[in-house]
Amino acid sequence: MILETQELVSCEDFLRGCRKIKSFMIDKEFYSPTLSSYALNITECENIEV
Repeated sequence: MILETQELVSCEDFLRGCRKIKSFMIDKEFYSPTLSSYALNITECENIEV
């Protein structure tokens, strides 16, 4: 499968968003430990983002 430029940019945006959501949720662990624990299952793919 070959991705177009815009599709690659969309993938990069999605991965960056996932990383930011994970960071945000972990920072809010005090307020919602259960919800924050779900963030631990989000895999960061910074090497693919670039």
